[in-house]
Amino acid sequence: MDRKTAELNRLNNETDALLKGDYQRAITDIVCILRLKNVDDYQVEVIRNDVTDLLLRSQEQGRSVEEALGGDIRSFCDTLLESAGKKSFGAVVLENLQSVLVCLLILTGLSFLSSTVGKLVICLRTGTAFDWQWDITAGDVATWLVLSAAVFGILYIALSSPSTGKPTRRRRWESLAFGVGVTGGCLLLAWLSAAYLPGTVLRLPAAAAGAVYLLAAAVFLIHSLRQRRRSADA
Repeated sequence: MDRKTAELNRLNNETDALLKGDYQRAITDIVCILRLKNVDDYQVEVIRNDVTDLLLRSQEQGRSVEEALGGDIRSFCDTLLESAGKKSFGAVVLENLQSVLVCLLILTGLSFLSSTVGKLVICLRTGTAFDWQWDITAGDVATWLVLSAAVFGILYIALSSPSTGKPTRRRRWESLAFGVGVTGGCLLLAWLSAAYLPGTVLRLPAAAAGAVYLLAAAVFLIHSLRQRRRSADA
């Protein structure tokens, strides 16, 4: 979030605090919907500013949220999105790749931790020397790629697809079935990869790999804290 966007975000947070009850819930829902779509961050804050002003006036007049928005929230957001500035294809892909990278780091980190703990348990049980190597199998690599691709696809669909009005019971069930299907398919592919691609393709020093993950976690934490501080100081 750049400084201009962070400043408008801070002002919007202060203004939103003046809304009460249903109005407060409405602006929260609207912002959540907009942020999930392919809309520029600054444009989201501009729209949020305009909508908050509209809701404040309606609140002062004693009107209901439905009257202020002219219908349900999702339809209102559809209207807002028609004239909203879209993120470029490159920006959407970059955001998704960042999420996929975090997902990949988590997956490989869990794999490393599982492998290391498993070897340690075996060593304690058998009294053998600890193997200071991290064996990465072809199944591990395939699993990471499949799950990361799934994360990328789901995020891209969520960011790129428009709102389509108030979700019906059928659409909610379709969304649930889609999510369960994608998750089940990924888990099945992961299981097949682990079962039929057990061969080791890479051996890394366990101590060095652990140090790299600790460093990556520290960098990510520092970056997140700096981003929050910039937003607070803007």
